[in-house]
Order: sequence, then C-alpha cells, then structure tokens
Amino acid sequence: MTNETPAYYAVIPANVRYAKIPPNAKLLFWEITSLANKYWYCYASNQYFAELYDVRNEQISRWISVLEKENFITLEIDTSKWNSRKIFIGSELGGIAEKRNRSCAKTQEGI
Repeated sequence: MTNETPAYYAVIPANVRYAKIPPNAKLLFWEITSLANKYWYCYASNQYFAELYDVRNEQISRWISVLEKENFITLEIDTSKWNSRKIFIGSELGGIAEKRNRSCAKTQEGI
C-alpha cells in the first residue's frame, strides 16, 4: 500500500446502498468511486484493497465479482500489460463506461 492517501469524495447511489449485497461490497464500491475520481477509472489491485480493509485477496475478489454481477462496476482487463485491470463505474449508474460507449456513437450534433 502506498503512503499517499486519496482525498477524493465517494458516492454510493441509492441502488447500491439498498442492494441485497454484502455490506463490505458496498464499502468497496465506495472506495472504487473515490479512486475513480482522478482518472475516471480505478486501477487499484486486489492486494491494495485487501491491505486497506485487512482481509484476504480472495474476499476482495468475491466482492468485486458481486459488484460486477450487479452491473455496479465494469472491468477492463489488458492482457498485453500483464493483465492490468481498470475498474469503471457501471453504465447503469451513469458511470464512465456509459459515457465511453456513447462517445463512440455517431451523432448529428457531435460529442
């Protein structure tokens, strides 16, 4: 874990807050939104989150799977860069994944 402590705000939309998912998955979502404020995606590793929350990597992996299954996050894996991962806020929440898809569409008025 780095010595740098992010000072970004975090948002937990109502549909995440009231979802029937583990409370710590909601906390992880909060952390992901906080870290995604800088680059529009979160690149933190499971190891980073595991150290932050004092749990095993496997637990983080389960929470990430839950968030992805519920479409609260979208993962992008770059196999050409040692399986580096970007975590985007899910499109159903108006996250960058939705904006990224819309910006590629041709429109009359432009982007």
